[in-house]
Amino acid sequence: QYTLINHIQMKRDFNLIEKVVVYQRKKTRSLLAKTYRLLKNIRKEYATDPIQNLKPFLERQIAEGYKILNPTGDSKTIKLQELKKFVHLCGKEIKRDELLYLARESTA
Repeated sequence: QYTLINHIQMKRDFNLIEKVVVYQRKKTRSLLAKTYRLLKNIRKEYATDPIQNLKPFLERQIAEGYKILNPTGDSKTIKLQELKKFVHLCGKEIKRDELLYLARESTA
């Protein structure tokens, strides 16, 4: 139910002013509640951390790639020449500068 009034009428009728203010506050609260629920749902989605769900899969993939490069398991290191192949076996392509950076960071 809508009421059309001009400012002069609104200045005179305090009951109408109160009704309009109450209606606007309800509408604002409703909008804020919807926004809050939406943000809460987004937070829940990110709280489950999809990366955490991928972690076991990635660990298995890395372990399998390591076993392919080192089937005997006697060495716990990967040579620089094999590092690019290892990264490829893990499902990623890497450039030369990234490869050197990875090698330098993993030895530190």
